[in-house]
Amino acid sequence: MSYIINTFLKEKAKDFFENNWLNQPFYLSNNTEEENQYVSVEEIDEYLNHGHLCHPLVSIIGHHGRTIGQEQLNYGSKGYPSFLINRKKLFKYFMEGNSIIINYSHLHFPRLKHLTLELEREFNSSVHGNIYITPPKSNGFLPHIDRHEVFVYQIHGTKTWYIYDKPYENPGINQQLTPDEINVYNNAAPQHKLVMYPGDILYIPKGVVHKAFTVENDSIHVTIGINHRREEDLVSSLTKENVFKNDIIFRETNKDALAKAFKEKVNEVIDSRITHFFEMNQDEYFETKFLFKNLMMLNLIDQIEDLDYFKIEKKDNPHYLVQIKKGNDLDQVKNAIKSDLMSGSVNVETPS
Repeated sequence: MSYIINTFLKEKAKDFFENNWLNQPFYLSNNTEEENQYVSVEEIDEYLNHGHLCHPLVSIIGHHGRTIGQEQLNYGSKGYPSFLINRKKLFKYFMEGNSIIINYSHLHFPRLKHLTLELEREFNSSVHGNIYITPPKSNGFLPHIDRHEVFVYQIHGTKTWYIYDKPYENPGINQQLTPDEINVYNNAAPQHKLVMYPGDILYIPKGVVHKAFTVENDSIHVTIGINHRREEDLVSSLTKENVFKNDIIFRETNKDALAKAFKEKVNEVIDSRITHFFEMNQDEYFETKFLFKNLMMLNLIDQIEDLDYFKIEKKDNPHYLVQIKKGNDLDQVKNAIKSDLMSGSVNVETPS
C-alpha cells in the first residue's frame, strides 16, 4: 500500500480497503494538530481575497441547492469579462447564507494538488478536489448521490452529515434523485449521523445518498472525487467524438444490411479503442488529463471581450506574454492562446 494512502488514512488504511472501499461509508476521526495538512484557511483566504476569481471555477450554491448564475456574480458591465467574479457580490451572497465552492481547487493549492496526483497514481483514475465554504445554519445541496467515490476532509469548523442507503448501485452519468425521492430522504432517519471536526475524513461510496449542513458555526471542507473510467464513459466519449460521422454504412437503405454493417462498425471501434481506454499507461493518462484541464479554460478564453483589460490582467503572467505580443487583434490573441492550450504547451495551473 502506498505512502500517500497510509498518510491519508493512517492505521485504518488496511481495514478501509478490506471492508469499506466501493462498499460502505467510512469515518476516521483525526482531530489532531495536522488539521491543515493539505490546504489551510489562510491559503483559501488569500485566494478568495487576492486571486483572479472566475466562474465556474468559483461558484455559489444557495439554500437547498438553489443555483446562483454567472450573471448574478459578475460585474455586469462592458469592459470586464463576463466570467470574472465581483468579490463584493460573492461575499454578499455568502453573508446571506449561501455556500462558496472552489471547483477544481487542486489547481490552486500545491499540497492539495500533490495529494490528488498521488491518489491518481494509486487508483489509476482521474481525481479532483472541490472546496466548500458554508456559513452557519446553512446547507447547500439537498439529499443527492455522486457517480464517483468521495472523500471528505474537514479543514475548519464543524459540519453535520446525514448518510442514507444506496438506491443505485451504479448511477449513470447524469442520474440524480427525483423530487419525490428527495422528499422521502428529507423526511427519513439517516443510517449514519456524524459531526466532522478539523482533520476528520469521511468516505462516501458512489450512489450513497447524503446531505450536510452547518449548525452554530461556519465550515470549510474539501471533497476528493475518485472518477473511475467505466464502459459508460467509453460509450459517451465515442458519441462525443462522433466516430460514425460521414460513414458509408449510413447510406445503406436496406434494414438488414444496415444492421449488419452497423454491428461490424461497432465491433471494429470496440476492438481498436476499448483496450486503449481501460489500459492507458499512466504517463499517457496524465498527459491527456492535463490537456483536459487546459481545454476547460477554452470557454473562458472565448468570453474575453476587452483586449486592453486582458493585457493589463495578464501582464505579469509568463504563460500569456508570448501570445499577447502576437498582435493587437483580439481574435488573434485569443486564437494564439487557444492553440497553445490545445497543444499542451501552456499548462493552466490557475485562472490567473
